[in-house]
Amino acid sequence: MQRICSFPTLLTGLGIALFLGQPLAAATPLWELRALEKQAQTKPKPQAKPQAKPAAKPQTRMPPAEAPRSMSELDRVMGKNARTLVQLFGPPVQDVREAVARKLQFATNDCILDTYLYAPTEGKEPVVTFVAARVADGRDAERNSCISALRMKR
Repeated sequence: MQRICSFPTLLTGLGIALFLGQPLAAATPLWELRALEKQAQTKPKPQAKPQAKPAAKPQTRMPPAEAPRSMSELDRVMGKNARTLVQLFGPPVQDVREAVARKLQFATNDCILDTYLYAPTEGKEPVVTFVAARVADGRDAERNSCISALRMKR
């Protein structure tokens, strides 16, 4: 008869289990875990019952016109040129120009708004393609609220 483990090894394992406060339990065999995984994957999912379609009614009147979408504060800025931004917010606190980009920064006590302007094609005037807003300590701020605060400051 062959010994699987020695008595000192068994005592060491028991001591560790008691020290960690873990009950001594047999591990779930790998074949059982795989069978449970396979069963979970092959379990049929409930399908939605098809609903009867209502009979099509002949349309006798025109559909209502789409209500005009209210312009968000961000819509007021995206795609605008530097001149329009200055009209909206006043002079920028920072105007950084690079080879193909321009960053205009506007600020209030509540937030800092960075607008990034790029020319859509070569030779065209740069327009806002990206906007970032943050509070003074660097955390992100909600862009629409920041734009609104800047407009109120003006």
